[in-house]
Amino acid sequence: MALWRRGFHRGSQAATFATKQYKSNYEKQIVIYASEVPVICGVNPYRCISDVFLSTWKRTDKALVQRLESQLAPEIPATIEERIEQLVQEEPIVQALLDTPSVTTEDVQRVKVQVKKEVEALPQYTPEEKVELTQALTSTIQTQFGIAQEAHALTTYETTTSKAVEQRNAKFWSKRLGRVECIDGGYRNVLVGGRIDGLAGESVIEVKNRMTKFMTPLPKYDVYQLQTYLYLLDSDEGEIVEHLKKKADASKSTKIARDPALWDENVLPYIARFAHSLGRFMDAPQETHASFLKQSADGRKEIIRSLWIDAPGILTQ
Repeated sequence: MALWRRGFHRGSQAATFATKQYKSNYEKQIVIYASEVPVICGVNPYRCISDVFLSTWKRTDKALVQRLESQLAPEIPATIEERIEQLVQEEPIVQALLDTPSVTTEDVQRVKVQVKKEVEALPQYTPEEKVELTQALTSTIQTQFGIAQEAHALTTYETTTSKAVEQRNAKFWSKRLGRVECIDGGYRNVLVGGRIDGLAGESVIEVKNRMTKFMTPLPKYDVYQLQTYLYLLDSDEGEIVEHLKKKADASKSTKIARDPALWDENVLPYIARFAHSLGRFMDAPQETHASFLKQSADGRKEIIRSLWIDAPGILTQ
């Protein structure tokens, strides 16, 4: 069963477009989250650039995207989140498994096995859909576990190091990087932002709850995310605290110095190209926006690639 089209409850009116071009708003800001930076830089293989592009567009022009999604609802491919929502509504046992408390990584592995078994037994999905749904559900289970264990990981860190961890997700930090020009002569400011797990003195703490083992070397996507936090707080050093919650807790802390060369050479140019690409896309006719929304993930990536290929690697100040 191909879960391709959105249900008509999302809006079933015919797609119509305003004849006048959508006017850029000088005050609109392109805000990129720290967790999205590794995806934009091409170092996170587990997330899709088209999802980040769509999410950032929605943040920048929420009203327009909502209107288009309502108008085009039957023609827009269902997101994996919507497909999971439909699945758990149709299969309460899957929802019950997702709600099962997991205290250790062994608990998580057990729930993942049970969820996979339930999905594989459902006759309405193709083998490809079962794989995709299982992967998404597995990611959800691990994310829920990580969030639930974050406070415990920080407490363990405090006990082990005798350092107090403050500012725990207390504030959304943001910093302006520059701006991109609009087609009508205006501009959009480009910012990065995010919430840190904590501060130990001047050191930014980023917790990573691992499922099976500590990572050596650390994944680039974790390092790039931490470098973004170091830039936001203008801090010279951070720590990635890996935590394993098995029958016995285990933690590993790795100090990472701020790397201005990595930021200037491997992060900023990619953020600039992404922001310019999004800006050009937003200034395009609404038919282009509609075409993007109706595409599959691969089709959306092709549109992004066409915008990206000659996008400048610098931002206007």
